[in-house]
Amino acid sequence: MTARSVGCVRCPALVAGRTQIVETVAVGSPPYRLLFLLEAPGYDEDILGEPAVGDCGRLLREAAAESGLKSYYIANPVRCRPRTSLMDTRGNRTPTTREVRNCLPWLADDLQTCAADLRVVVLCGGTARKAWGMLEAVAVEPATAVDTEALS
Repeated sequence: MTARSVGCVRCPALVAGRTQIVETVAVGSPPYRLLFLLEAPGYDEDILGEPAVGDCGRLLREAAAESGLKSYYIANPVRCRPRTSLMDTRGNRTPTTREVRNCLPWLADDLQTCAADLRVVVLCGGTARKAWGMLEAVAVEPATAVDTEALS
């Protein structure tokens, strides 16, 4: 994926607290039939500028590898880490609806870029579910969304 959201200043609170923008990444080689849509970036993702590099992300990548998945996308519904406060360097909060909405154009662009091969979008958490629900105007056929909460 290309860094389309570089320089974004749509969410002043996120801009003030971010180290860098976390872009969607492709793991492996094409074709990419699966996209994991995660929660908002956390501390490790903000520092490294890549999704799923913290404890939960490493677990996801290990589980994908152990199950034989070699090619997939990883995305966050928002590109900047929502910190609990500027003074709290480790705490995260759930992004607001406005913050999710402000990032939808970047997510929609990513989905359109990978739409030809994409078959499944795995929604991992409430923020992913919220963003997917707000993307009704984006057609990602023939992809199917799978909500991990519905599987528990």
